[in-house]
Amino acid sequence: MSGLLRSRSTNPNIHRESNMSDITAILADTTAHGFAFVTEDVAEGVGPDKRTLGKGPVLVITDPTLFERSFPGRITAMLDGSSARVIGQGAIRRALKKDHKASDAEMRPLVLSSILAVKARMTVDPMEALAAREGLVLSVLKAWIASQKQ
Repeated sequence: MSGLLRSRSTNPNIHRESNMSDITAILADTTAHGFAFVTEDVAEGVGPDKRTLGKGPVLVITDPTLFERSFPGRITAMLDGSSARVIGQGAIRRALKKDHKASDAEMRPLVLSSILAVKARMTVDPMEALAAREGLVLSVLKAWIASQKQ
């Protein structure tokens, strides 16, 4: 199972990318980094083809401020629809397909390293990013209203 942990990005902004000693230290105190693991069923497929592969540890962000401080830019990078849950479930699926008896302890480093491999698009306050996006939407809406008055 240890061969599953690997780096998937060469982005220099990813400061804790898949360094096993860093990941082990982080996993020793997840609360200090703003996240926890919950065990959930992980499945693949859709509708009648859906089948449960097994249970696995899914990362849940419990304190966004601590998580952002520990892993700058990851929350903002996941705003494109790839949530921590979806990214983690993908890592669990890969582990369960490779080794059907993968333990929770073996999968946790895989889940964390997958989330750390998310490219940090920006390292700004997520609220500032949201406000900037809302400002853009407001300006587009104002322009549209103005065009309708003509």
